[in-house]
Amino acid sequence: MKNHRSAGYSFVALAMVLVVAGVWSSIVVLLLPYMETQGRQRSAEILKRNKAFILGYVMTNKRLPEVGDLPYTTDGQGNTIQYAYDSRLTTAYAICSYQSTYLTVDSLSNVGAVIWSLGPDGVVNPTPTPTKSAGAKSAAVTFVNSVYNKTNSLDDILDWLTLDELKKAAGCDGLASTSTLEIVTDGLPIGRIGSPYNGGTTTAINFTAQGGSGPPYSYSWCVESTALSGVLSGNMSFLSGTVLGSCTPYPTDPTTGSPLVLTPTGTAFDASDLSATGHQIRIFLQDSGAANTISRLFYLFVRGVLDLAQSFSSEFLANTDPQATGDDIYSAKRSKIGSWKATDRFVDNNNGTVADSLTGLVWLKNANCSQFYSGDATSQNNRIWSAALTAANSLANGYCSLSDGSSAGNWRLPSVRELISLLDLGASDPALSSGYPFLNVQRNVDNGLNFVYWSSTSHIELPATAWFVNFYDGKVYNSAKGVNSLYVWPVRDGQTTSMSPSKTGQTVCYDNNGASIACSGTGQDGDLQKGISWPATRFTNNANGTITDNLTGLIWLRNANCTQFYSGDTTGQNNRIWLAALVAAYSLTSGYCGLTDGSVAGRWRLPSYRELESLVDRSQYNSAMPTNYNSSSFFNSTVQSSDYWTGTTNFGLLSGSAYPNAWYVYMYSGLVYDSGITNAKFVWPVREGP
Repeated sequence: MKNHRSAGYSFVALAMVLVVAGVWSSIVVLLLPYMETQGRQRSAEILKRNKAFILGYVMTNKRLPEVGDLPYTTDGQGNTIQYAYDSRLTTAYAICSYQSTYLTVDSLSNVGAVIWSLGPDGVVNPTPTPTKSAGAKSAAVTFVNSVYNKTNSLDDILDWLTLDELKKAAGCDGLASTSTLEIVTDGLPIGRIGSPYNGGTTTAINFTAQGGSGPPYSYSWCVESTALSGVLSGNMSFLSGTVLGSCTPYPTDPTTGSPLVLTPTGTAFDASDLSATGHQIRIFLQDSGAANTISRLFYLFVRGVLDLAQSFSSEFLANTDPQATGDDIYSAKRSKIGSWKATDRFVDNNNGTVADSLTGLVWLKNANCSQFYSGDATSQNNRIWSAALTAANSLANGYCSLSDGSSAGNWRLPSVRELISLLDLGASDPALSSGYPFLNVQRNVDNGLNFVYWSSTSHIELPATAWFVNFYDGKVYNSAKGVNSLYVWPVRDGQTTSMSPSKTGQTVCYDNNGASIACSGTGQDGDLQKGISWPATRFTNNANGTITDNLTGLIWLRNANCTQFYSGDTTGQNNRIWLAALVAAYSLTSGYCGLTDGSVAGRWRLPSYRELESLVDRSQYNSAMPTNYNSSSFFNSTVQSSDYWTGTTNFGLLSGSAYPNAWYVYMYSGLVYDSGITNAKFVWPVREGP
């Protein structure tokens, strides 16, 4: 006779279920306040990011963004971010013209924009009143800041930007909120030693007045600049030919008319025109009808060198045909400078692959393929790091539009240096040369982790992360392997050239959690170690204050922490703002910084993005120099585990800006990022050999 088990619960089992359910309910109740706090913290951070975006948008476009423009659309609880703004301020330059706005927060008037999260309840809370409403506002409206007037834990989180904050971001220098006047002009173009101002033309630069009393009243101008009456007097002049020494108090006979015109003379800048901080030109505008005077301060930068390494560095172009283009390496030997075009560099093989004739590498044409092999059920390109390695290693003919006859194992995830080799730093969004044949190249404008590409190179200090490249502009950073899903762009070997990327130095392998594993078969950088091999003797001490890199042929200053580069350099320290760093490197001569090489001013310079990154050994950190080469025999322990300037500007932030960002390399780990040029970083000059 068979025994039958009851289908129901016994009294004991049922009691146990009820006990467990009760404990779980208690845990959930205990966790709710914590979860709400975490959600609120995430919401506050997202609001800060949106606020920063709005300020950046205003800085670039001189107006407020509209609904749908904000990059972060959901709060910490997954609800839609709310955005309200004065409808008039979405017109270009209106921010500088208006005296007041429609928006008020509590008793704070003249608010230009308000952003808020809905809180965990997902609705606009009616208490405290009045109920908040999003969108463009064309009439007076008051918002109550419920963070500081809480009536319950579900109140919305509110943040805002005042009109004065927006005016500052828009560059309305000198404008009070009560003014309706504006000087409408973007930042002044940057000058270069050896070239006339404004690209070698005599095209006038106009300063236009906007706002004020209007006809029949007129505008009057006054210019205050010791530079224009002194060192720059031969390079440019205002239409009247008069530069006044002082505009305070406002003179009785200023230059009249609208617009005010700055005219380049066609005379090239020389060394006396250099300025580490920019020549100041303050322009005053008076509205004769209202007797109202405003001013705006402009900075005219004159670089001590030609265009700043906007494409490939000298060692990368050493064997291309010499061209006197001046577009690649500033003050480099012309025999070292090559010229290339996208149509010459990249060859579409019409089989799903693109050959890079400069480096010899072969790349997958589709940079956003979603199925790399049979059974790849991801249905999207971006994936965690281990899955990215598998996808690239498994790619074969028949997938991703390939008809090249390749098989699994031919393709791989590129090393970080191979990814960097694709960059054209004279372009942005993406940082590839115009006319490139690739499809669906991803890039991230707001520096987040979306739309960036994995490399096969682990971060040696933080091995649970790996390096990635952002093709919006060229940033190199690290991301958590097992947490974040980044994009995959496979590469395979082609024809090795003298300009192929070098090895990264990495020889070990790690899993997603950062645990050391055997390299064989992983497809990681430490496994394949692709690239040009380093010489057995990487560096040579020339015993004259210089070190030769036998991989690139470049000559580096041995003292990577020199404090006096030239006579009159009274800085007293190595790190300095970017323009001062340019001047320091350009002015370096034999007799300073331990040099006895006979070099003269103009021979040394800041390294380019690629030149400085070429020193990084991805198997090292603190500092990320090849083993033992920061020792007393070579760089004498002077290499700082800190940020070093390059001479390369971030093209994505250069156009139309008087304050471009420049690239630096964090020599602690090898990170490559950009920074505002008014920040201080270390200086490490380089020159060509011999």
